Amino acid sequence: MNLSRPNGIVVFTAGPRRLEVTLPKLVSAAAASDYDTIVVLDDSIEQDGELNVEAIVASCSSRGIHLDYHGPRDQQMQFGSAELLQSVHPWLSSLRSSRWTLGHNRNYAILLALLRNWKSVLFVDDDIHVSTPSTLRRALQAVKYNNIVSANIVGRTDHSIVGYIFEEEAETLKPVFTSGSFMAINLDQYVGSHQTPFMNVYNEDWIWIMLQNFGDRAHVPSEDSKPLEVTQLEHFESEQEPPSRTDGWDSIVRWQDILGEVREEERYKFQERGEILMEGIYKLLRDERTSYATHFSWQSTIEGRRKKIQRILSFQKCRPKHKEIAERILQFHSIELIHEAMIFEAYNAEFRKWLWSWRELILDVRLTTSTAI
Repeated sequence: MNLSRPNGIVVFTAGPRRLEVTLPKLVSAAAASDYDTIVVLDDSIEQDGELNVEAIVASCSSRGIHLDYHGPRDQQMQFGSAELLQSVHPWLSSLRSSRWTLGHNRNYAILLALLRNWKSVLFVDDDIHVSTPSTLRRALQAVKYNNIVSANIVGRTDHSIVGYIFEEEAETLKPVFTSGSFMAINLDQYVGSHQTPFMNVYNEDWIWIMLQNFGDRAHVPSEDSKPLEVTQLEHFESEQEPPSRTDGWDSIVRWQDILGEVREEERYKFQERGEILMEGIYKLLRDERTSYATHFSWQSTIEGRRKKIQRILSFQKCRPKHKEIAERILQFHSIELIHEAMIFEAYNAEFRKWLWSWRELILDVRLTTSTAI
């Protein structure tokens, strides 16, 4: 009888289109590695007839590993009703919510991994292309000795709208970055440390890595001087080829799924808050400050962000659409972010309070797991 604890993968998906392309290849790679289980976490809102996430998981050959679908019904069986789930903990949301819940879904995935007594969990978003077993083997080997492991993400640049504009106008090189899109977590080290939960904000993965890793980046394994890489696919909604970067701003609008000015405004605000929060926390950790926030430090972060966006207006051949967006974001900063420093200060006070409730939940899960074994 094999009593060794397993290692598992959680796939995050918000719809079937990308999953039907990436899941079979991931399963094939996992079957030839030392991963035991893949759980597909279904957060899709709209189902496309017979093409839905549960059907894709059911039709995919498991190739000898455990391939599990986990949707809203499974979540209710695990934790009760959606109302109970949200009332029990501020770090979780019900699956298929109409609002942004990626940070909460990542917290939920940690709980599922702990309940299954996994040694480590690998997060893989449904737009990440993993085609070779060696990618998974290297990640799994590295996470035995590191608390957080990731890979360099190549392919589609995962920028905010402001980041896309800078890449287009300033002709900057594509950045090499890691993210929660492909990230392995050593669960023994996680529960033995300060157990940071994911915030449910834009940049939730980078913020979590900074807080959990005390400002350090995730470890990226390297072999023969070649860092581990995975490819992020273009976002597409049909069988047609996704638009190329040479299509300019119109392509960016399609990638970001912005529909109309109202949707644009909300996305600007959502992304800007996440960008400011990430930059502010980075500065606090860099300066080794014990306090999460002061009114002055957040004002300084917001002003630095404003200066960066103002640079867009100084580009000599800046496209009119880009200038218009920069001006609208600056207007948002001046009107709504004038009090944002106080909001972030209060947010961080709540974060400290909520952190204890998350740790209590982790302890309850661990006690449940140890009793079941």
